[in-house]
Amino acid sequence: MRPTNLPERAYALFEAKGPENAARVRRIVGLIAAVHATSKDWRGLRVLDLGCGEGLFALEAALHGAHVTAIDGRDERMAAGRALAAELQLNNVEFIRADVRSYAFENHGPFDVVLFLGLMYHLDAPALFEITRRTANSTTRALIVDTHFARFAAEVVEHDGEVYHGWTYREHRPDDASDVRRARLLASLSNDSSLWLTPQSLLALLRHVGFPTILQCHVPLQPFQGEDRFTLVALKGDVPEVLTFPWINHASEEDVTRRSRPTTPVLFMPPTGNAREDALLGAAITLGGWVRAHPEFVLGAAASSTWLDAAPRAPDVAIWRRRDLDSYVGRLRRVPPVLAVEIAADDEGGLREKANGYLDAGVPTVWLVLLEARSVLVVSRSEATRFGADDTLPEPPGLVGLVARVGGLLPRALPRLR
Repeated sequence: MRPTNLPERAYALFEAKGPENAARVRRIVGLIAAVHATSKDWRGLRVLDLGCGEGLFALEAALHGAHVTAIDGRDERMAAGRALAAELQLNNVEFIRADVRSYAFENHGPFDVVLFLGLMYHLDAPALFEITRRTANSTTRALIVDTHFARFAAEVVEHDGEVYHGWTYREHRPDDASDVRRARLLASLSNDSSLWLTPQSLLALLRHVGFPTILQCHVPLQPFQGEDRFTLVALKGDVPEVLTFPWINHASEEDVTRRSRPTTPVLFMPPTGNAREDALLGAAITLGGWVRAHPEFVLGAAASSTWLDAAPRAPDVAIWRRRDLDSYVGRLRRVPPVLAVEIAADDEGGLREKANGYLDAGVPTVWLVLLEARSVLVVSRSEATRFGADDTLPEPPGLVGLVARVGGLLPRALPRLR
């Protein structure tokens, strides 16, 4: 019989993780219950939790009656979960300190459900591919993945005859000592960088290792999850043959895509599609050249993910002081940049509101690149000044020598956008 009330020390441990983790646990509990087809009694259900941290998900599943194996490469966080399991006399959960890259966790299986939560985006190649394959081999039913993904393809990686797209994410600096790496509890165990796959490549990988059905979870809600993270449920099992369209049963995904392609051309292009890309590239080149000559600063581009004033923000291009980022190793930047750049058609009212949000969060200067008006509005807390295509923008405070001509931030030719 599972306990209905936990000791205060247990609740204190969970509350210290923050309310956002309550939403995460609710989501995962709902998904496990859906896979297990019951929310009442999980006795007999075998669960593997990889990269378990303190063991929030492992303890929750064990409290519901599941038999849980929880593995993490660091004991600094897992020790609290192990101690709490002992205090609650949960004999159905086992905590193991081990590196999942080398530890044969599959020998503890088979499992009904494998939890792959917050770990995939800390792995580099080929570990990412190998561990995903091993998790697939370890489960008879479901793999639940919660991970960040690459928003665009910056590089191509080949593995096992398949081609995948994604980008490299820095975890540690090459000269960081091993004890420094281990002390970063929210970074990889040892690898300098990790490989984030695009959503398309991640789905292809899961399909390749043996999951014919993959679902994305939207409910239960996960507030503030960010635009570059999702939760997937990869399911094993035979897919029934389609009787009404027999050709699709043995067609490759490429054939399905080809045959499903519209026969008439798509004539619509979002208003600022190519023009905005050109302007973003111009801003990145202009600011990137200056940052390359000033290594004490860091450039972020392509909707740089930032968390300011308890809210996610994503300037198109931005510059930070490197020292402000402190031990930043590739996670969300939680300090305001010294310059933020936003690019749009000519929605000055909406952009001004966005600029004010940056200013309120501590950003001293915001450049609003207005494509249709072929101008840049420089906004600070004291004033807002418009500069035309032939003008040179004033040097932003603290960015000595940064000279930018408005024309260099704009496409060379721009048709009417409306």
